[in-house]
Amino acid sequence: MPISVRDAATWGMMLAGYAQTKHYNQCLSLYGQMLVLSVPRDNVSLVSVLSACA
Repeated sequence: MPISVRDAATWGMMLAGYAQTKHYNQCLSLYGQMLVLSVPRDNVSLVSVLSACA
């Protein structure tokens, strides 16, 4: 089932899922897509990206 709403919370959940399952490159790539598409970032997305970089 495709996601019909792609807001900051949806992107944050995806980032958190990638980071928690050690898919760090996918997490960083998705964050890059967020920046290109000007999706607003929240605390969840920033913490997820920071943990992917650690």
